[in-house]
Amino acid sequence: MAQYTYCTLQPSSFRILILLPGDGDDIVNCLLQESSLRQPNSEYEALSYVWGDDKKPHLVLCEGKELAVTTSLWTALRRLRLPQERRTLWADAICINQADLGERADQVQLMCQIYDGAARVIIWLGEETDAMRRAFPLIGQFTISVDKYLDEVPDVYTPAVKHWVMERGRATFDSDNKIVLQHFFENPWFRRAWVFQEAVCAKSAIVQCGGLQIDFEILGLFAALFFVNGLTTILPTVESRMSHHQLFAIRVVRIAYARGEKQTIFRLLVVSAGAGAKDPRDLLFSLAGIAAGQPLPYPPNYTQDVISWYRDFSAHALSTEPGMVALEECFLHPDRLPGLPSWARDWTGSRYVPVTGNNPKQRIFDADGKKESVQQLMFDDNTLTLHGCVVDRIARVGDGGYPEIISNTDESQEEARDQRAEVHVDMVKEGVFLAKEVTLYASNTEALWQALWRTLLGDQTEQQSLQSNRVDQSYEEMVAHLKPLAIGSEGDLDMTLLRENNPRRMEFNDSIQRVSFQRRFCVTHGGRLGWVPRYAQEGDAIAIIAGIGVPMALRSKMTDYEVLGSCYIHGIMDGEMADSDRLEREFLQLV
Repeated sequence: MAQYTYCTLQPSSFRILILLPGDGDDIVNCLLQESSLRQPNSEYEALSYVWGDDKKPHLVLCEGKELAVTTSLWTALRRLRLPQERRTLWADAICINQADLGERADQVQLMCQIYDGAARVIIWLGEETDAMRRAFPLIGQFTISVDKYLDEVPDVYTPAVKHWVMERGRATFDSDNKIVLQHFFENPWFRRAWVFQEAVCAKSAIVQCGGLQIDFEILGLFAALFFVNGLTTILPTVESRMSHHQLFAIRVVRIAYARGEKQTIFRLLVVSAGAGAKDPRDLLFSLAGIAAGQPLPYPPNYTQDVISWYRDFSAHALSTEPGMVALEECFLHPDRLPGLPSWARDWTGSRYVPVTGNNPKQRIFDADGKKESVQQLMFDDNTLTLHGCVVDRIARVGDGGYPEIISNTDESQEEARDQRAEVHVDMVKEGVFLAKEVTLYASNTEALWQALWRTLLGDQTEQQSLQSNRVDQSYEEMVAHLKPLAIGSEGDLDMTLLRENNPRRMEFNDSIQRVSFQRRFCVTHGGRLGWVPRYAQEGDAIAIIAGIGVPMALRSKMTDYEVLGSCYIHGIMDGEMADSDRLEREFLQLV
């Protein structure tokens, strides 16, 4: 039988798939029809799914000719077709000629409009499993019951209400149901880059797994309830927690998008970090349609290589994003794409959280003395030249900060919580040990104590900066347990409170976890205590760069430097080392 051959599309047109009636083992039969975005021929539903394996072992008949498709799409079409009626769909693998790179690039730019124009988006998670049959009703019943309870209480933001929701969540998702929830969130749909745009643009969406269905609004509310009420620790694996984070981020962006509020593509990339795509360029292209302004340096294309795209996109972001946050996002990691300049973010790599926690709306620190105006960026292929100066170097690094993975698959929630608490205890002890080498405060034990506890927290809580000398009241009891260091009795430190299950301990440890993720303690040649990127070494430079509120760790490469990542160095975070003359006359070359 002849193979299906695509016809060339007219500008601003797209194809819709007319799924012909069928049932059981009937071959999947369809038609393709060209339609205009301005005046669609008919109402259609858009399919959001995961391609899965690149192999295409199944054949469908398209206008009487064979067309090879993946198992994932073939399964979805068999399930979604109606026995007696036609069904009109849009599915990218069939509706776009994947062999035509030019058409792919053109259609990518229309994707947001295609999903926005659909009567409904069907989020396809694959065929049913026993775990999914349990997960769907559990999620729906928990969400509806909690939402009903919150509608009836006068103030949903009280500790008592949060406690009620937490206890309800823990009771619902006990040890057995926790594994069911893990299975649900480890579905690959939640980690696919394109689904972010597809779900955000949808006017209406349902989640379907075999014959099971749940409204996407209920699933998004479930993610929000888990996040706001501290229930994400129920999810027992890193993969399931990251999938939950992706779902919650989609909900937040979707609500804002419906109000006409768009974020820059760089911010969208940050909140969706960890999503995957077979083609690394799609991590950029998949978000361009829902981003504000001019999201990309030039229109999407699949002929330019990944390194050039990531480099040019980073140059574009550095020139357009406030506060040069694009440089703060850079992180030197062994798995970085070979050939990518260190000042360009590798979006395929490990997740990284800047010192300020990915918050572009608040400039918490002013290490550069607020010298944004003197910055001039000069790009020359893989080299970025900018105003900045080296102010210190690393003399000693600790063993490590918060690990990338703490999984509680085989442990109870209590055991996993205790494991995380012990990590925090070890970090506090390491900070105490390294603080003995801090020479800057040798004669001032009060200043040394301040340096230790402020460094542990990165000098900030989740809500605000702690730059004033006043100890935040909610932290006072926690911080007091570190004060014996000031009188030289670190061996007697009482770590009991760090291990207790109470809100103060949890908030304190959360703050340590945020700043220590992918970082480790250091002591500098200048006698300062701080946090530096995980792969920093003794001798690496600490630099102040005009326009960036935090110091950056750099590694010397002859006359140039590689970017290691952002850091916290106590005593230089508020412009103490920001010499205006040096910043204006000195340059750093980053490669």
